[in-house]
Amino acid sequence: YYGGSGFEYVYDTKVDNAGDIYIGGQTNSPNNIATAGSFQPAHSTGSILTDGYLVKFNPSGVRQWATYLGGAISPTVANDYIAGIGIDVNNNVVVSGDTYSTDFPVTSCAYQTSFLGSEDQFITVFASNGNIICSGYIGVGIATSPNNETTYGGGCIAVDGNFVYLTAQTYCSYPVTPGCYQSVCGGSLDAAVARLCIPCLLYTSPSPRD
Repeated sequence: YYGGSGFEYVYDTKVDNAGDIYIGGQTNSPNNIATAGSFQPAHSTGSILTDGYLVKFNPSGVRQWATYLGGAISPTVANDYIAGIGIDVNNNVVVSGDTYSTDFPVTSCAYQTSFLGSEDQFITVFASNGNIICSGYIGVGIATSPNNETTYGGGCIAVDGNFVYLTAQTYCSYPVTPGCYQSVCGGSLDAAVARLCIPCLLYTSPSPRD
């Protein structure tokens, strides 16, 4: 088992080329999730709502580190979760998910450093030791218009060499680029895909959370 006194979901799991295992998902447990000294050792809302979490085990099943990932300030509800996990060529761990939090951990290297709308997608890159390399939002809109850049289910992320591919569900408010396959929303709710270059990020880290 893996969990605390609340509830947990596991949305994805990946194995790196050293045989280490990563699991990630959603939790409202205030205990038995994160390890001391991790990036975010405490639940951001004290179990009122949910944070994402990421755990690393070695090939023998011994936990190496674990962290919460989420914010506490939201215009609606501060539910955050990790939906997908990928491993890059340097064994960095790339996670994506959904956040309602205006204070989600972001770094200067991020594609988008500001929360826009009422619900954004996020992408966060962890080093294999659990430190954050880069983190930010993806989503456009205004506070009164929901983005809903959701990433339902696990495995909504893929890493190929130095590139990360993300999928999302969007209420026609995703940051499209010139020349893309479809730049105009086909209805009220569309799928979206994004490609990001990991080496293009400036590797700067935020301070660990209390």
